[in-house]
Order: sequence, then C-alpha cells, then structure tokens
Amino acid sequence: MSHKLTSNQSVVYNAEFQSSGVLEITPEQIVYQNDGSTFHNVMLVFPIKVSGTNNYVGGLNYNLTEGDWDTFFASLTLTSTNEYDKQEEAALKYALSQIEGNWGLTKSDWTYTS
Repeated sequence: MSHKLTSNQSVVYNAEFQSSGVLEITPEQIVYQNDGSTFHNVMLVFPIKVSGTNNYVGGLNYNLTEGDWDTFFASLTLTSTNEYDKQEEAALKYALSQIEGNWGLTKSDWTYTS
C-alpha cells in the first residue's frame, strides 16, 4: 500500500519563486533506535513533494521516545490490517497531529489515503 497525506489545496511552497502546488507527505523511514541499554527512540522521516511530480520541496522529521510512540500508537484506531501498513498509517497520523500551521494549513486541510 502507498500511504500518504495530500493537501486539499494548492499552497505556495517557495515564496521566492512563488512556486505552488498540491503537496504529498509519505513515510520514508520509521526507525527504531536502541543502544542495547536505556536509549530507545523512534525516528519518523517524511519527504514532501509536489503531487504528480518528483519535485521534493522539503521534509518533516520527528524523534519520539519509545514511551511517547507507544502511548500515541495505542491511542489510535487503525484501518490497516498488516503490521507494515499499521506502522505507516500510525506514522502519518502522528505527522498530521503535529502539522498545524505548516504552509498556512491546518489538520483539516489534509487528506489521508492508503
């Protein structure tokens, strides 16, 4: 499956050149970091591109403690059925929970699809 968030409207992503377009956010990496002892983190990496192109315009990166990720993950009602898709869906839902105000958009300005 290809999980993504898509902006519901065209936005200016480069003010200098007034470049605009509909944006797509996809999960590229979900990394579980463990030093074998007490360091347990989850790193989420999302490239952002203009929909329908290979023009990447930025990215979102989040680092969470294992406990914060576990709490967030447990709070979700996921529609995906296999573990890989559940991770991608959860990661995008986390990004959506943090995205308020980016490019002048709110959470309601994004559509999740799988």
